[in-house]
Amino acid sequence: MVENLTTLTNAPLTSADAIAITHRTDDYTSVAYRGSDGQIYELYQNIISDPVWHVGGPGNLAGAPTASSAPDAYVRHDDTYSILYTADNGHIIELHLTDTWHQHDLTALAGAPLATVSVRPSAYRRADGVNAVVYRGTNGHMIELYNFSGTTWQWGDLTALAQ
Repeated sequence: MVENLTTLTNAPLTSADAIAITHRTDDYTSVAYRGSDGQIYELYQNIISDPVWHVGGPGNLAGAPTASSAPDAYVRHDDTYSILYTADNGHIIELHLTDTWHQHDLTALAGAPLATVSVRPSAYRRADGVNAVVYRGTNGHMIELYNFSGTTWQWGDLTALAQ
């Protein structure tokens, strides 16, 4: 059976064809997307304890800026669920769920170059356990934001490092 989740949950329509699907650490399956209003939304379901799909607005709940890109999502090294996107101003924004939704401007925290607007960042946990986000900078270089456990966000120019 095919279900239209936006219709089923009465969720805002999407404005980007790319979405992020993640299995959160709290046993929920999450579908994150950019709505037609530029906000980040999440459709989520716990197939074991709560099989009904729900819609939430983590971007609105965290007071985050509007998105110019589709989001990406991952589970950080500290088992925190995180959604990342490029904001209209070229900053990489992280929405993360602990007890409530929070937001951080990773570009500002790291002092990193701006991202190309509308280009989706890619988030992942590296093999060494480091949180990382890769994006295309406005200078055309590939930039990595990274965070070791207990440290602040830092950045590196992967294009320059690779020569």
